Amino acid sequence: MFIVHHWDTDGICSAAKIIDLFEPEDPVNMTPPIGEFRLDDRILDEMERHDEIFILDLNIPSAVERIGKRVTFIDHHDQEPIRNPLVTHINPVLAGDREGRFPSCTTVISWKFDSWDLLSALGAVGDVGEASLKHDGVRKVLEREDLDIGRAARIVSLLDSNYVSMDRDAVESAVGKVLEGDVRDIIEDRDWNARLKAIDNAVEEALSKRIEKGPYCIIDITTPYNVISRIARTAVWELGFAGALVVNRDLNGRAQTYLRIDPEREKGIDMRGLIDALRKMDINAGGKREVLGSVYPAERVNEVVSLLASHIGMEDEWKKEG
Repeated sequence: MFIVHHWDTDGICSAAKIIDLFEPEDPVNMTPPIGEFRLDDRILDEMERHDEIFILDLNIPSAVERIGKRVTFIDHHDQEPIRNPLVTHINPVLAGDREGRFPSCTTVISWKFDSWDLLSALGAVGDVGEASLKHDGVRKVLEREDLDIGRAARIVSLLDSNYVSMDRDAVESAVGKVLEGDVRDIIEDRDWNARLKAIDNAVEEALSKRIEKGPYCIIDITTPYNVISRIARTAVWELGFAGALVVNRDLNGRAQTYLRIDPEREKGIDMRGLIDALRKMDINAGGKREVLGSVYPAERVNEVVSLLASHIGMEDEWKKEG
């Protein structure tokens, strides 16, 4: 079995759940280049060696469509259905279900295979935070496991620290680590906690530099950590912004942007339309109703951020600061 999964907690836990459910002899799991929604040559070469392939929590339907082998594609993002008959596309949102009913890929897997455990819950906490408690399955698991939302969020932060530090190998190894024993033991891991502390300091510094206008903010940074999604989550979930646009001007020679909105407060932004617009500009982009992530050549920062800033009414502020 070969599993390709997203680099965050939901992707890690989704891969672990599939391995736990199917119990393959020698599973192989890989994640795309961190921050890039694509199947690189490393993944495509490995794919040739396997007949059983899963792609999990990656909103890349066009790339999956082109795979010439049998694939099971499980996701929870709003996306177009796959027409390739070799692809089994499992995504209840395609049938009209609200994304809120399936806040993570782990909840889709748990629903499909009737298997609810701590990995199911952690994937949801990783994607939507405290809002995951609105989901009956997630809430019941956390209650059963006697795990409060604060400790669950801590586990998520530690798992996410692998991709935040741009360690692709560590992301892939984390799948085996959460399967080895009690995933809660991660809270005591000294090395992971030291790494998370350095990341926490970088996040705090970035948030202190935010530009605000009304219920929105823009945060412009240059950092070796892949922290843009966490910064945006903090700005929206904890600081109360209706929308946060974060740009990292140079992460290993590439620029990143991440736009997160509060879907309850901001209903006018068409994320799918923005993702399509960026892709037409030949910008690698993906996301869902409340988030958009993109990575692209650093020299195109002004072009990309100006487009996104205009949709939260902050283009003038961005140009002034830029």
